Amino acid sequence: MLVNHTNPLEAFVVNAQHQQDPSALVAWQNLDTAVLTLAVDSNRYARVTSRIVGTGRIVAASGALADTLVIHVYPDSSSGHRRPGSAGVATRGGASRRGYIARRDRFSAPLASPPRRRLSESMG
Repeated sequence: MLVNHTNPLEAFVVNAQHQQDPSALVAWQNLDTAVLTLAVDSNRYARVTSRIVGTGRIVAASGALADTLVIHVYPDSSSGHRRPGSAGVATRGGASRRGYIARRDRFSAPLASPPRRRLSESMG
């Protein structure tokens, strides 16, 4: 993600039977407020804006399930800075037997089936 850009986020809560639960509440949390700004639009939707170069984390949690989106922020090349490597979004999550939260952002396709990585049951 480039500095001073905004990307939409969407969270899906999926139960152990691989069914989406549209009524599940999602709590959003910004763990790195110096790097990112988080604006929650509704239960499932939020927007993240990059503030400075660095790495930030956004957590989407529902009950005991959580997913952390790790966002790497690079300088915007249109402002005269050279962007090192390729900008992107990486995710990290642990195993869960009870279900998971899937998320979609500008860099990932909508999820038609469960993701390869399951989410951890705790935010730690």
